[in-house]
Amino acid sequence: MQIISLQQYKQLTSDFQWQPFTQSVDFLLSQVNEDGILCLIDNTDNPQIACGAIIRKKWGKTMLLVKGEQLKTFEIKAKLYREFYEQLSKLDFDIIELNLNTPYSFEREIALRQAGYLRPVGLFSTTLSKYVSTNQSPVLDKSWQRNLKAAHNANLNYLITHNPSDSQLTDYCKYNDELLARKQFADKLSAEQLRTMFADKRFALCYITTADDQILAGGIFYMHPAASTFLYSFTTLQGRELAASYYLYEVIIKYLKENNISAFDLGRLSPAAHNKNNLFLFKDGIGGDYVSYVGEWQRCRQKYMPLALYLLKKNYWKLTQV
Repeated sequence: MQIISLQQYKQLTSDFQWQPFTQSVDFLLSQVNEDGILCLIDNTDNPQIACGAIIRKKWGKTMLLVKGEQLKTFEIKAKLYREFYEQLSKLDFDIIELNLNTPYSFEREIALRQAGYLRPVGLFSTTLSKYVSTNQSPVLDKSWQRNLKAAHNANLNYLITHNPSDSQLTDYCKYNDELLARKQFADKLSAEQLRTMFADKRFALCYITTADDQILAGGIFYMHPAASTFLYSFTTLQGRELAASYYLYEVIIKYLKENNISAFDLGRLSPAAHNKNNLFLFKDGIGGDYVSYVGEWQRCRQKYMPLALYLLKKNYWKLTQV
């Protein structure tokens, strides 16, 4: 394993088959400063696996947070996969946490366990998602059929851009803040964050508007042949009345098809007994194939840390357990 610069990281992984949005250099820079990112690759001569990780320091402890990984090919050998994460675990950090949105396989789980990683005491992100094919009309439930018909009757317009203006980014954050206040979610965004992220032109912003350009809904998505996915979205109160969120998904799926991308990951699904179940029911109304991610894994130096981290996440940071 080698530590490389952000520029090397971008160059050496440019032809990798699996490149999730969480491993985009510009997405990483939207989360932390450059000195808070550690880029790792198995080797620079014939790279097969790599990751950009975020360094955290809190209360005298150091954590390496790995959100996603990049793979040259999905057929990467299990031995190479295991060796990469074995070497990762030897870096000088008290805690190493993995949250991998790579499609699950038994071989990947076996490799991670053999490399010394375990599931955390509690999970705070779901491993469930759904892939929708863009090459055929999705099978929609009755709610989706009814709401799409209403959206079409409202003669809504849309805009998709890979280079949003400052005013478009400011508007997005304003409407996102309104959504967070209504739903009591915590996914705060800033225009500066989004501006940094959109330096990578694989990210796109979609707005749904009325005929007089009043914004009703918006979404940010990522385009990649194997890893296209939905990141963020909002719908205004008026947009809910006009079924704008349903039209938003339809527009994005059609746009991906026009750009020769055959599958769209709807993003993590969280069926639950609380209010987040409404978002699950909404996404589940679109036909597609359920998938599972590799998900959360952890390796800690001290035996007490897994339980301590669980208690911190649940009681101090107020994260929702899934």
